Amino acid sequence: TGRGSDQVYNLNFTWPDEEWRTVFRDLRFRQALSLALDRQDINDVVYYGNSFNRQYTVIPTSRHFRPEYETAYAEMDVERANALLDEMGLEWNSAKTHRLWPVSKTPIIIPFDTVELATPVMPIHELVNEHWQRIGIETQVKSITRNLLSQKILANEEPLSLWRGDESSDILFL
Repeated sequence: TGRGSDQVYNLNFTWPDEEWRTVFRDLRFRQALSLALDRQDINDVVYYGNSFNRQYTVIPTSRHFRPEYETAYAEMDVERANALLDEMGLEWNSAKTHRLWPVSKTPIIIPFDTVELATPVMPIHELVNEHWQRIGIETQVKSITRNLLSQKILANEEPLSLWRGDESSDILFL
């Protein structure tokens, strides 16, 4: 279809809670989330092996395409993801089921809303959540209307958002 990605997760860098915002802004956190994804699992389960595993970037026919963009942190490496979170000081709880926020020491559980789109959002997200749980990060998603989601995002009431990756052509890249 020319899409660069079926789903794009966006952490809210302006989230009102300073502890969450600091973690979200740390590049290592985002790299760890990406490394924890088993893109081949998603490809096999949702797309019957017909997708191409890559990072969200411009399509290969774009003049802005660089191979390193599509492969950056796109290989599943749970060990490396955990090492990045350890480096950040995000400790495990005693049961080793969740990472803990660095100050409040409560489990990292990120609730957010999404809108049901034409693509299989929920099946993909269920797999993503399973993958992230291997590194101690849990999400809880709820499906709401597009109008309400737009209002909540504009009001800075969503710590994480999920949307379909648009066609990644030269025009949209810039």
